[in-house]
Amino acid sequence: MYNYSKNKIKKHSKKNWMLLLTLVLVVASGSFLWFRHTHNKPKVTQSEVGTATSDPNVPTPSDTNNATGGVSNSKDSGSNEVGARPSSDTRPRTPTGNFVSAHHNVPLNAPMNSVCTTTPGVTCQIRFTAGSIVKTLLKQRTNSDGSTLWDWTPAKIGLTAGTWKVTAIATNGDKMASAADASPLVIQ
Repeated sequence: MYNYSKNKIKKHSKKNWMLLLTLVLVVASGSFLWFRHTHNKPKVTQSEVGTATSDPNVPTPSDTNNATGGVSNSKDSGSNEVGARPSSDTRPRTPTGNFVSAHHNVPLNAPMNSVCTTTPGVTCQIRFTAGSIVKTLLKQRTNSDGSTLWDWTPAKIGLTAGTWKVTAIATNGDKMASAADASPLVIQ
């Protein structure tokens, strides 16, 4: 009888330790994912080059003056130095990066971020188009790595529920390069 009780206690003790270990792993994983989601800014890598396609239908920089809205963030991804301006006859590289951090069923007040990577020292802008409505994030100059970052919410820049085409536009004087995001932004 003594051995039976002793074995039963050992079995319960092992179960309790396994449950405790499982609970600790679940909490640690959840905490890590939460921290990563709220503190990590997207990093632009070579593998992201394929997420955008050239958009020949983007108007010239002089046609973009009717765009409205915009939230800018002085933070950037990469170094903190603003890139030296290239000569005015240099056409910017086609923009790449995570033009929007989420694409589908995005709430109006969801925190979003956008990254544009192109030639260092040029200006970049993210444009959202739904029919004839155009909204933009403010133009920002790229840093010495050629990147710039915006933190924003759809409501703050005037987006409404619906599907929005996303385009990144890099300009250097009268030279321009653009890329359309492969997926539209869908606001709830």
